Amino acid sequence: MGAADLEMEPVLQCIQPRVTDVMNDQLNLLYRKAEIEAALAQMNPYKALGPDKLNAYFFHKHWHLVGHEVAAVVLAILNGQDIPPKLNHVLVALIPKKANPLLMSEFHPISLCNVIYKLVTKVLEILCLSRKVLLHREG
Repeated sequence: MGAADLEMEPVLQCIQPRVTDVMNDQLNLLYRKAEIEAALAQMNPYKALGPDKLNAYFFHKHWHLVGHEVAAVVLAILNGQDIPPKLNHVLVALIPKKANPLLMSEFHPISLCNVIYKLVTKVLEILCLSRKVLLHREG
């Protein structure tokens, strides 16, 4: 322990913990394939294609063929590995809000992400919401 840690100890002793051991255990659970499948089920299969030219429909229809490999990549990312560079590419499209736009404010930007990237973010969204409910109930 350094000098700064010793100085903080009296302060930390005065702080009432808000996260219980049970809550901490829930927050630190490893991600599972079932959570990825649940995220995919919630995704609109016909949204715009990403840079890989695939939409969620492909993954819905062919999960029995690609699910194991896709889940392995998504789980690796969720459990701390870096996102492979090719999966981190996003296309930005500018959709005009009116006929003959002249200003950037007259466009609506949308980002077209790979479905695997979307799966990672969707799993995080679902789990943050469900774990927030857990934290709220116990807090």
